[in-house]
Amino acid sequence: MTQPLITAPALRALMASGAPVLVIDCSFDLADPARCESAHAERHLPGAIYLHLDRDLSAPMDGRNGRHPLPTPAEFAERMGRHGYQDGLHVVAYDTAGGMYAARLWWMLRWIGHAEVQVLDGGLAAWDAAGGALAGGPVPPRAPAHCSVQPPLAPHLSFEEVLAGLGKGRRLIVDARAPDRFRGENETLDPVGGHIPGAGNRFFRDNLGPDGHF
Repeated sequence: MTQPLITAPALRALMASGAPVLVIDCSFDLADPARCESAHAERHLPGAIYLHLDRDLSAPMDGRNGRHPLPTPAEFAERMGRHGYQDGLHVVAYDTAGGMYAARLWWMLRWIGHAEVQVLDGGLAAWDAAGGALAGGPVPPRAPAHCSVQPPLAPHLSFEEVLAGLGKGRRLIVDARAPDRFRGENETLDPVGGHIPGAGNRFFRDNLGPDGHF
C-alpha cells in the first residue's frame, strides 16, 4: 500500500530513477488566490504542474454549496485527465502551507479510486532544505490522458448526511481550522463565523512539528 507521505530525499531518488511520477504544486493563499500560481511560475519542483484550488480542485459556488465545494467525481476525473494524469500514474502533491492543500488533492484522488498518490512531507521548504533542484518559468503542458472514476478509497458525507446526524452521537466532527476561527473570532473569509454544532477543534498545524514536517 502506498504510504500517504514521501520525504524530500525519497522523492529526489524517485525522480532521479526515471520512474513515471507527476509532481503537482497545490499551494494556495485564501487571502490572495492569484499569489501562489504566480509564485509557482517563478519557483517550483522540476516538471511540477500547478493545480488551483478554486479552478481545479473545487466546483463553482452557487451561493448554497459553501466555499470550495467538491466537483462531481466525473468532473474531477476529466480535469485530472486534461492535466495529463492517467490511471496508475504516481502522483506527489506539495504546497507551501503545511500540506493543507496537497492533502486535499491526496484525498480527492483516493475519492475517485486512485491509490498511487502521496504528499511531500514538509512541502517546498523541505525540498529546498534537502538540496532539491528548483525550476522557474512555465512548465510545458502535458498531453491529455484518460483518468477514470473507480470505486472510492476515501469515504465522504454530504451536507445533508452531516446535518441529519447532528446531536445523535454517531460521528465525531473535527474542524481543522485555527482555534480563533473555530470560536467565530477574526473571521475574514466566511460571512458567518463559528463552527458546526458539536464539532471539536484540531488545528491542522498541530499535526506538524517545529520543522514543518508531520
